[in-house]
This record gives sequence, structure tokens and C-alpha cells, in this order.
Amino acid sequence: MYYSCEKTLGGSSIKPIGLLVGQDNSTNETRAFDQGDYAQTIEETSAIFIATKIAITSGQTQMYCKIRNCTKDADCKFDSHSHPMNEQVCMSNGFCKDYQWCPYNGDPVHTQIYVMQNLLDLHFEYLNVIQFGSDAETEDIIYHTNPVQVQEDGMRHPVFYPKQKSNAISMGTLIESNNIEVNQLVEKGAIIKMVFDYYCDLRYYQCEPLIEFQKLSEDNDNPITIESSILFTDSDDGTQYREFYQMTGLRLIVQVQGEGNFISIASIILQISSGLALLNIVATVCDLIMLYCPLLKKEHREKYNDYKIEDSEDFSNLQEKIDLIEKEQEKRLKKIKKERKKANSGR
Repeated sequence: MYYSCEKTLGGSSIKPIGLLVGQDNSTNETRAFDQGDYAQTIEETSAIFIATKIAITSGQTQMYCKIRNCTKDADCKFDSHSHPMNEQVCMSNGFCKDYQWCPYNGDPVHTQIYVMQNLLDLHFEYLNVIQFGSDAETEDIIYHTNPVQVQEDGMRHPVFYPKQKSNAISMGTLIESNNIEVNQLVEKGAIIKMVFDYYCDLRYYQCEPLIEFQKLSEDNDNPITIESSILFTDSDDGTQYREFYQMTGLRLIVQVQGEGNFISIASIILQISSGLALLNIVATVCDLIMLYCPLLKKEHREKYNDYKIEDSEDFSNLQEKIDLIEKEQEKRLKKIKKERKKANSGR
């Protein structure tokens, strides 16, 4: 109650560290993926996406594809997802005349699905910054995470959560804290929110955050996916080709928030004043000074004693009630006297 509180939001920079190895289960082909392949930054939500499974459809070019089977033109109806160059025509090969990137996305013949085999080798390094002192009278205080130490040989030495002054967290700790199975993460992905809560006493220049995790996705939700593509042109004939990527994985949302407390002189004075008023100590101190202080003249002390309590008029409605009762009593007495006179005259 003697503290002032300031709530604020901070910022965080988080990045994955490590290489992932993916394996195509149909061909057993393996491929290495670095951060540029498996990580996507989502700026609008302060999130990062880590692919746990990547489906790559290669050699796509724009043409009429064999996608929808048909026997007549009526089978080739347009919908909201139809390409503007589609035609409501059933071709002689028994397919609708659908114009798009071919082979189509996810075509099993031309698509390789790489499942990441070493997700638990991955870890995340983060750097948080939060500032208190929005009040002009308060000194700005900034708390930040210590950066990861890197030696001359390039070896990194992060401090892993849950250790104090941590600046990194392993993938294993992250999914274990949210009760997620590795197989489930690979097949369906997940959305996890990582919250850094700073509860700081602003008298000190160090403050350690409390880290909380929230799983925002449900087990029965649709897979968490992101799609992207790479375009390139054949130098010989100028044909444009595309590689289409559909990535299933972990969407990690990071939030930094805090509450700073500092001693408020105004709050202390207010509490002391309120306490003194409740104890009525002010009146007592005045009486002691005015009645017993030898520095005051005796006649002044006597006058204070005489006028300390002064009788005044009764401003309440008690007198009105008494007058009303007396009038009622007079009416009753008059009525009784009249009745007695009538009784006496009748005799």
C-alpha cells in the first residue's frame, strides 16, 4: 500500500539455433535444413514458426492440370477458389479444364514429405528488453536479458531455462512444459505462447522474469501450417517454374510484460494522515498544548477551557416532536373535559 505500480510491455528477439535433418519416409532420402529453410518470422504477432514437417512439390508450371474427373461439362462447375482462367469444359481425357500450377500442390507423385528427425537437438535463444519510468518524475529503468556468450572459436554458451538469468530454452523443455508428444508436434504442429512476466522492485537494477507457457491449440484442431513458394525461370526457354512448400510445425508466440513497484512518498503521507485522523490524535495534541503548555498565559489557557465546549441551540427536530406530543395531549384533555360536562348536564 506504500508503493506505486507501473505496468508496461516489453519486447523480445528470439531465434532458433541448430540444423534439422528431414527424412522422406517414402524414399528414405534425407536432407539438411537450416534456419532459413525451417524458420519463419511472423512479425505482426511477435511469433516464430518452426517447421516439423515440410512437403515440397517441385517442378510446378502453369498449365491445364488433371485434377477433377468429369464426364460432361456440367461436372466442371466454378467455385470461389477457381482460377480465373478455368473453363467449364470437360476435356477428352476425362478431366476438367482447370488452369493452375501443375503438378498440383501435394501431388503424391511429385511431392516429397520430409519429417524432421532431430527436433530435440534444437534450442531457442532470446533477448528481452523492458523499460519502466513513464512518469516524468521517475528515472527510466531498463531491464534486459544478458546476451549469449560466444567464444573466439565460435562456441556458444547459453544459460538454459529454468536456471537463473537464462537466455535460452531447449525444444525438449518447451514441449515437455506443455505436455506435447513429439509425434503429435510433427504431424499436427502446435501453438504455444511464452510469456515473460517481470515483477520488479525499481529500487534495484536487476530483475528476473517469471516464465509461463500457454498452449493455445487443441489436439483436435486442424494442423498448424504455413505455405510458401520459390519462383525461378528456365534460362533456355523462359518457362517459369515454382517449388511449393507446405510446412507443418510449431508457432511460438513471445510476449514480454511487467509490473514495476517503487516507494511513493505521497502514499506514505496519505496513509499516516489517515491513521492520525482515525486516532483523533490531533485534537488531543491541541488540548495538551492549550491547557498545559507553560509558554501560554494562564488567562489564555482558562479561556480555552471555558470555550472549548460551548452550549448552542438545539437544531435537531426533537423539540418539534415534543411540541407535537404536547398539542396532542391538550386535545385529548379538552375532549375529556367536554365529555364530562355532557355527562354532568345529563344528570
